[in-house]
Formats: sequence, C-alpha cells, structure tokens
Amino acid sequence: MNDTTTDTDHQPSTLKLGAIETELGVQPRAGLDEATVARYVERSEAGDELPPPVVFDDGERLILAGGFHRVEAYRRRGLEAAECVLRPGTVEDAVWFALSDNRANALPLSNADKRRSIEIALRHPKSAGRSDRAIAEHIGVGHPLVGKVRRQVESDSTCPAERVGRDGKTYPAKPHFRTHCTGEAEWYTPREYIEMAREVMGGIDLDPASCEAAQANVLADAYFTRDDDGLSHEWRGRVWLNPPYANADITAFTDKLCDEVGSGRVSQAILLTHNYTDTAWFHKVQSHAHAVCLTRGRIRFERADSAKASPTQGQAFFYFGNQADRFADVFDSVGSVIMSDNRRVEQRSETREEANAEAEAGGSRVTARHVEAVVDRRAKRRNGREVIDLKQLRKASQTLGKLIRQLDGAGALERVKPQADGLCAALDGLLRTPRTGGPNLKLSA
Repeated sequence: MNDTTTDTDHQPSTLKLGAIETELGVQPRAGLDEATVARYVERSEAGDELPPPVVFDDGERLILAGGFHRVEAYRRRGLEAAECVLRPGTVEDAVWFALSDNRANALPLSNADKRRSIEIALRHPKSAGRSDRAIAEHIGVGHPLVGKVRRQVESDSTCPAERVGRDGKTYPAKPHFRTHCTGEAEWYTPREYIEMAREVMGGIDLDPASCEAAQANVLADAYFTRDDDGLSHEWRGRVWLNPPYANADITAFTDKLCDEVGSGRVSQAILLTHNYTDTAWFHKVQSHAHAVCLTRGRIRFERADSAKASPTQGQAFFYFGNQADRFADVFDSVGSVIMSDNRRVEQRSETREEANAEAEAGGSRVTARHVEAVVDRRAKRRNGREVIDLKQLRKASQTLGKLIRQLDGAGALERVKPQADGLCAALDGLLRTPRTGGPNLKLSA
C-alpha cells in the first residue's frame, strides 16, 4: 500500500526559508545529527547540488516534511531561500510522508529514531487497521520491532476488527496495542501526585493545560482548556502543568512556563512530562528548574472511566521556585531527586547577602538556620542518602571559621557560643568520618 508519490511528480519551487515551519512535530527523528548538518554546510558551500527539501502547503502554512538537516544547514549558512519540492497537504500528511522519507535517507535511523518513528506511526490516523509489517515497510524498520512497541503500550479497546496487509487485502485484526498521548484531555494525572504538588506549593492557582474533567483531581483556582488557548494568557501564582505531549505543543508550553517563571509572574510551578532526555525542550526546562524528580517506574495515568494507561517510558517532575528542599522531601518517595545549579547559585547568593547584612549589623546572630544552610548546601543527595563531599566540607569549615572570627572581632561571640560550638563539633565529626578519607580539621570557638 503506497501513500506517497515521487518527487518527480512535483516541480521544485524557490521558497523563503524563514516561511517554512519546522517546529510542528513533523520530524520523526529524536533530534538533528550535528555531523550531518556540518557535512551539508560544507557541501553547500562547495557548490554541491543537494536534493531539494520537501514542503507541504496546507493553504496557511509551509510545513517541512523532508530534508530537516539540509534546511538547518542552509539556515546556518545564512541563506534566505532554497529550492524545495512543494506538495499540497496537511500536517498529518507531512508527518506520514516524513516517516517514509527517512526510509531512503542516507543517514541511518538510530534506535531512538526507530522507536520514536514507530510511536508516531501508531498514533497516526493512517495507521488504523494496518499490520505490523505494513507499518514497518512504510517506516523502514523490522516488523518485530513494531510489534514489540505495540505490546509495550496500553491496549486500545477501540481497535478495528480488520487490518490491511502489505498486499492491500483485508484480514481479521489480532488484538493489538496503541500509544496514548497522556497529555491529551482524556488522560489525567492520578490524584496522589496532584496532592504531593499541592503539599509542596501550598496550593494550585492555575492549571493552564486542562479540561473540566481533570479538575476533579487538580482543583485549581483557575484553569485553561484547549478552547481557552492557555498559551495566549498570562500565567500567575502557583502553577501545575501537565502539557499535551505532541512535540510542537510541549515545546510551546514549556517555553511559556520558563518565560512566566523568569518574569516573576509564576512564583512556583511543578511540570510533569515524559523523560524525553533526548529533546531540546527537556534540557531547556532542566536548565531553568530548581529541582527535578525522575520517577522510579512509570505513572499510570487515568481516564474518566477509570481505565489506566502506562506510557512507554518514565516521567519527570520539574520544580520551579524557592521550596526546592520541600519538593525533594515530598517527591523522594516517587524517584531520584536532583537539585539543579540554579538552586545552588541562588543559595550562595542568599548566604552572601545574609552574611553582609549581619556584618553591617555587628555580626550578632548565628542561628539554626545558618547551621542548616551551611551543612545542607555542602552535601549531595544520591539515591535518597546524604553523601559527604570532603571538598565541600572544607569550604564549609572555612566559611564557619570566617564567621566565627567576624563575631569575635565584633565582641558578639559569647552570645552565640553554644550554637557555634555545636556547628564546629558537627563539622569536626564529619571530617573525622573514615568515609571521607580526609584529615581532621579542628575548629574551635
């Protein structure tokens, strides 16, 4: 069953590169290969004639469907236009073409590319009723892999009674499985995770990608549906976000979240996504978040009729805000919690400001908060346990020594001697611990 036509059926047209849409979720690969882009840049600069990219025109947009590496190479060269094969069609048509275009592409599909392509194909309307072999032939992968991916995703009770084979004939369909996009309105986050988010943030002011049924669990003060177009509104306060997971949608929603957090309008936020660590948006989110929890296992998302689904990969909760420690405590039972550099930089800044303020006031207070700030920052969390870092402990010792000398110079040490002695003893004990392998650095107040 052939759904494509050859490029010779369409005459090349000169198109402006700036007018071509490349972020609509059409690209079936997990990402661009930098070596391939660089090679195309060199060939283009040398005057080599490259095959024209394939672009679909739906009457409103020019949608790139084939030649993503070539278009990126042209853009890096600063070119404004390029010869492209222009075809009529929708985004769905472009996606289906892109899946088959990689079949003949000179760049082999990686394992991640193959899996992503199969998942996209299984979700595509044109895959309905197709056998594993028919889908495998369209993509250019082995049919056992297609069958394996089918079995790893949630069963779909609406599967057709018949299927179409490679020969175009109709056969009785075997029970099979379909991928569900858990970001769609029909699948909801289990209540337990919503309550954990509420415990961390103290409440949920806004759910910008939701529906009325989902609010039975989320109970946000305000929410936006697909019809409301949450991307067109300002977000404020404490935000819970489980965005639609189509590539273009999730990029738009995560970019919006990062912007709103950066503006200060969003004070805290928890974002739930699949752990797509091979995508650009995932790394952008991680660079802005203050902590991330990588789940142990997969979340069983729910439907209104109580049916449950498990995606083919684990999930990630990203936290934005000033309660990263609380997030770590609450979500520690869900998976591994990683504190980001953003949190450490902000804590160092806060500590410097506190120290400067105390120095100006005569250095008259050392409280339990200082003890917790120094010790907690100088430890790393690994698999739920505190692991001592000798280098950081030495820095903590130096910081404490400077603070004690400032207090002594200000004549205020006697008022806080018990607290200072306690912290000195604590650090002394840690530095004596055989696990650190470090020397005994004695501090005295």
